[in-house]
Amino acid sequence: MDDEALLERQARLQREAEAFVREHGLIELLGRAGRVVQLGSTVTGLMVWRDVDFGVDAPGLTAAAAWETMRPVLGRCSSLHYEDDRDERRHYFVMRIEGWKVDVSLWFVGMPPGVEAFQSELPARLTEESRLTILRLKDAWHRLPHYPDVVSAWDIYEAVLDDGVRTLGELDAFLAARGLPTSG
Repeated sequence: MDDEALLERQARLQREAEAFVREHGLIELLGRAGRVVQLGSTVTGLMVWRDVDFGVDAPGLTAAAAWETMRPVLGRCSSLHYEDDRDERRHYFVMRIEGWKVDVSLWFVGMPPGVEAFQSELPARLTEESRLTILRLKDAWHRLPHYPDVVSAWDIYEAVLDDGVRTLGELDAFLAARGLPTSG
């Protein structure tokens, strides 16, 4: 896919994501648990597939209350993964709804401060060249079995923005040096 097509697809996915979030009332639904922050590529403008991410600052939220918050969308899920993630201090839901991956972290001791900082700082760090590089690399990776659970967008962002990675081969070397799977 050439650069123009990557940018056009990103813009189209951005519009589709906004419509999906609005049609399903996700901000309002999650807002019942706490302060909602939309995260990920829908915020940074780095979309290559149908994926929306949310963080909810929900101090004191119990597992039962987290499930009650999510109940209205559970019937629309074609798949659901839940973790009571004590290490990250969150109730973590990953759902597939109408072809979209919906990733929700409900932080029960407060949203980690670095989450919002990263989301606001990342777009400012992007140049036209680094943005296209990230889109190319994410496009190559988003269909692979290790993405996004083992190798994530964060790994790609770090490789491009902090280590100067520009090609798939360079990304593979970056990942291999960290003991992560490669695209090969």
